[in-house]
Formats: sequence, structure tokens, C-alpha cells
Amino acid sequence: MTFSKKNIFIILTPVALAGLWWKASQQKSLVAASVPQEIKAVSSASPSLSQSKEVAHETSLSPATAQKIQVLDEILISRNDNDPRMDSALKDLDSETKSVLRKKYNSLPETQRNARGTIVFLIGRNLTDPADYKFLEQVLGEAPCLGLVECTQPMNATGSDGHEENGFGVVLDYPQLTALKAVENHPAKSESLKRLQDEVLQVAKASRSSKVSEAAEAVLRKIR
Repeated sequence: MTFSKKNIFIILTPVALAGLWWKASQQKSLVAASVPQEIKAVSSASPSLSQSKEVAHETSLSPATAQKIQVLDEILISRNDNDPRMDSALKDLDSETKSVLRKKYNSLPETQRNARGTIVFLIGRNLTDPADYKFLEQVLGEAPCLGLVECTQPMNATGSDGHEENGFGVVLDYPQLTALKAVENHPAKSESLKRLQDEVLQVAKASRSSKVSEAAEAVLRKIR
């Protein structure tokens, strides 16, 4: 775990928080460690995740893909981002598995920020074909989520203990920031994929979320 105190976001200023986030090497651990449990319960409620299991049964899948999807479902329902299977069973994904994950992402409610971000993280480690970059472009082109109950309704920035929850912005932008971290950590090699990567970053730069647009600028400076 990158941070051990679950309420670390309450202590940090927004500027310090952004700096720590962008320097983190494992974004899946950062948000999981930082989000208060009551927030994670709202953003990763298991009934919606259970409904997303139907995606895996829409078509006939290979045994290997079906097994990976079952593992992912178990991780999403448990809300354990540090499950060791993330770095074993789900580390290397083929095209079939990534296609199912994209469908699963789209089947989840927009408020499921942690679950959506986890799927982006998994695909982001396997950027090998145009469909992967088109998926990241879709994620980065989404309208900002303003709250964990309804994405269209801003969430009260004051926690139950009266402290300002400075981490809400990062939690709400988790899928998008994870997508940008994937581009930073795994830059495209071929010219054709580099063009798609540039399109992804241009979409991110135009985001209505200041955190996302600023992060996109930072990635551009690093990889160019």
C-alpha cells in the first residue's frame, strides 16, 4: 500500500495531493488506500457489480478468458485492489479478454469509480492494438463525475467528521487519471499507435476536469 492511513486525503492540501498522486508508481494502490471505507462502499456497491457479470456470458468465451473474468468479478465485489491476482491472473490480457472488459466497463454505473478505474488499469497495462487506445479516448472523453451517488449531482465536500474531503476530486477522476498514467507508463512504440496515443492525449487536454487536463499536459511533456 502506498499510504497506510485511509484518511490521508483529509490531511493533505490539494496541491500536495496532486503531487503525490502523479508520482505514485502504482495508481491502483493509491486510491484504494486513500478512499475512506464509507466512500468506497458507495462507489463500489456489489449489486451493480454482480449485474455486470452478465457481460461475460453474452458470447461464448474461451476457458482462459472466462477464468480471468471470474477472477475480476471476485476482485471487484471484494473491493480489494491489492488482491495478488491483479498481478498474476490478470496481468497479461489478450484481445478477447480486453473486449469483454470494455463491455464490462460500459455496463457499470458511472458512479462505480473504483471498479471502472480498476478495469482501465488492467487494459492500460496491455496497450497493444487500436481498440485499446480508442477505449482510453472514450474514458477520457467522458463528462466529469461530480458525485458518488449521482455523477450529475455534486457531492458535499464535507465529511461526516467535519473535515474537508480534498480527495474527492481524485476519486471522481480515478478512471481518467488511471488512463493517463497508463499512457505515461506504457508509451506507444509504433507510429500508428503513437498517432492514436496523441489523439487520446488531446481529448484529455480538453477535459472539463482541471485535474485531468493538467495531468494530460504533464504526460505530454514527459513522453515527447
